[in-house]
Amino acid sequence: MSGKPPSLPPPPAFHAPSKDELRRSPRVALAVPLVLEYRFKSYVAETIIVSAHGALIQTSESFPPGVSILVTNPDVEVTIPARVVSARGADVEGLFDVAVEFSRSAAAVWGNAYKG
Repeated sequence: MSGKPPSLPPPPAFHAPSKDELRRSPRVALAVPLVLEYRFKSYVAETIIVSAHGALIQTSESFPPGVSILVTNPDVEVTIPARVVSARGADVEGLFDVAVEFSRSAAAVWGNAYKG
């Protein structure tokens, strides 16, 4: 016996997770026609990016951050409540990019096109 303790392997290199790795579900670029409801009015919209937990939506109406809206995909007849996270002017004049978050996973709202 040499009296020397056995050497331990070096610790694995630390890998800081990227923003995408921290997401609850993957984001996918997908154009899905929607109807948004807010304060008893309906607005036509279309998604830019979707995930099981939310979407980036383009519409002619800007919604205040924090408000609740209903998001409906008429093609699959699914409606889910969502919270507006942010809204800003889009690259197209007269349109807004509205980011929404669902309170629960709701991949079914995107139909079979979402494979996240």
